[in-house]
Amino acid sequence: YDPATLLGKPLALISLVPILTFVALVALVISTRSVRCCFVTASLCGCEVVNQIIKRLLQHHRPATAHPFYTGYGMPSNHSQFTAFLAVIIIWVLQRHVAFATAPGKLVKAVLFAGGSAMVVLVPFSRVYLTAHSVEQVAVGTGIGVVLAVLAGLCYDWCEKWGVFAHVQDFVDRLEAGFKHELGLRYHYQIVLKAD
Repeated sequence: YDPATLLGKPLALISLVPILTFVALVALVISTRSVRCCFVTASLCGCEVVNQIIKRLLQHHRPATAHPFYTGYGMPSNHSQFTAFLAVIIIWVLQRHVAFATAPGKLVKAVLFAGGSAMVVLVPFSRVYLTAHSVEQVAVGTGIGVVLAVLAGLCYDWCEKWGVFAHVQDFVDRLEAGFKHELGLRYHYQIVLKAD
């Protein structure tokens, strides 16, 4: 970014939102072992794979004014695609599958909706402002992200309707309980053997 501009640094930080969000999602998957979180994270990875395939097929270069720091093809913008995908899939899941009955819950939902919507505008704007992409590249990236998120949302709905998530989560929970039990027995036997 150009340090001489007022918006350069804040927009450079905003363009990091997709990366930070992905790290947070991976941490959430590891800490909760939620199959639903895993589905969303895997879907995001699939979105990135689709982006890289399209980039290599189109081989559309970045704007001529792009900083030399930006390498690789520019069409579609993966930051824009990732952000649009993430915002739409989170709003989809929250709207259709999470009940927020209390006033604080409804406030959390509204903040997530507003934050997601703001990022869908701010991240693509930051990519154009920082000359990493053209308007067309961020528009195409955003559009592809929305389409892929709707497809992932329909798949999420299907998995919920037919109990796929519940069955897989039950299997994961039983597997985890077995590991904890096995590790607990090993720890217990080590203590008994050391005491003898």
